Amino acid sequence: MIQGEFDEIGQLFFEIELIAATGEILPVTALLDTGSTEWLAINDQDLEALKWPLFSGRNVVTGMGEASFNSYWGTVVLDAQEFTIEVATPSAI
Repeated sequence: MIQGEFDEIGQLFFEIELIAATGEILPVTALLDTGSTEWLAINDQDLEALKWPLFSGRNVVTGMGEASFNSYWGTVVLDAQEFTIEVATPSAI
């Protein structure tokens, strides 16, 4: 069972592990965003360190209009299970 904590405004945070392309395991705290359950959003600088492979780009409708994202394959550990998931980061303009 996944365990997490709510903050003062009701956001749910929980621990996951990111597995870099080098095999290094990085524990991080993730925020559950119920409006975006198709992928893991990540910052560019974190993505560079993980060296996950790019596989496509996509346009996504967000609360602030349409935005372009790059999609990568990333490996995460969640509740002691390893998954390969889509990871998205905003495209450079």
